[in-house]
Amino acid sequence: MADEVWGINAEQQIYYWTGTTWTHIAGALVTIAVNGGQVWGLNAAHEIYRWTGSGWTQIAGALVSIAVGSDGEVWGINGSQEIYKWSGTTWTQIAGALVSIAVNGGQVWGLNAAHEIYRWTGSSWTQIAGALVTIAVGSDGEVWGINGSQEIYKWSGTTWTHIAGALVSIAVNGGQVWGLNAAHEI
Repeated sequence: MADEVWGINAEQQIYYWTGTTWTHIAGALVTIAVNGGQVWGLNAAHEIYRWTGSGWTQIAGALVSIAVGSDGEVWGINGSQEIYKWSGTTWTQIAGALVSIAVNGGQVWGLNAAHEIYRWTGSSWTQIAGALVTIAVGSDGEVWGINGSQEIYKWSGTTWTHIAGALVSIAVNGGQVWGLNAAHEI
């Protein structure tokens, strides 16, 4: 299930890209996170679901943001900006406050309510210069983000490099970068 692409339309309908067409999947989600053969989602009531390969299983808890890493790590944020990591059976709270989180390739990055950027060191958060409204991490360690003006940036390891274009959403994995612009075009 590597390199899978899933999406949700404005009516909360779920779709899977077969490589040539979009296939409708039963259910309704407002957020979806796909990586490492795992598919997790959140519905409008902030309930958490995991795809079994043939249907959705509800997971205890309530989140407003969720991210899945290529190594199977699952992180989420609740409505109070509290950060949680999935242990395989339960959620463990992690110190800090974020509104968005991205996980992949052993890296965890997040954005707080002031659009400040943070990277998890394994024991605490380190602030990274810049301001973003969206962030994504690839399995190869690439980090991409979008600022409040819909400008696209790529992390070089020490600084942000501006990339031409304008997006409102971005996903990165396996050397692929997918985005949505303000007109909802892919």
